[in-house]
Amino acid sequence: MSLKSCRMGLCNWAKWKTLISLLLKKHSLMDIVSGDREKPVVPAAGALDATYLTDLKKWESDDTEAILYIMTTLDDQTSTLVMTCTSAKAVWSNIATHVAKLQKHFSVFNSALKKQKKNELGDRILIAPILSTLGLHFREFRNVWEAMPSSDRTLKDLVEKLRTIEQRDSVEVQKAAFLSQTQNKPKQLLVNSDIKQK
Repeated sequence: MSLKSCRMGLCNWAKWKTLISLLLKKHSLMDIVSGDREKPVVPAAGALDATYLTDLKKWESDDTEAILYIMTTLDDQTSTLVMTCTSAKAVWSNIATHVAKLQKHFSVFNSALKKQKKNELGDRILIAPILSTLGLHFREFRNVWEAMPSSDRTLKDLVEKLRTIEQRDSVEVQKAAFLSQTQNKPKQLLVNSDIKQK
């Protein structure tokens, strides 16, 4: 079985981690991912000697190779979590953190289901992890949500309110982009007319 056919997801995390770890070890890259082999530091004297430059080039090459091995085996959703990472160690750490969160939520869901002796996830069980994944931008929203009467806090209402915020933010971003473009156009026209006059 090829590693590419084993896309990383919560259901196959253990299998994926084992396979990718073996691949990284085979290519002597696991120490890059674990952070045991750190990026070379500029010599204290500040002189960029040949040894440092060679070590840096080797480290950067190995780090990039490790990132490629990992990224090519991630599903689309998981890869978006690590797109901004600048090192293999950061990619590995972000994936592990993400999976740990998912496993925790899964465990909470299972416990709640056992307590309720039901097979369906109730709104409250689903709402909690949704709220916990919202960024700082939603802090005020979370406070307002938690202040609402519990009877009004349904999953449907939560989704509607979040969609409304998302649409509002999208419109504001579009307006800002439009204003930015219109404000820059006159400057460009002035520059072009100055060039023509000269």
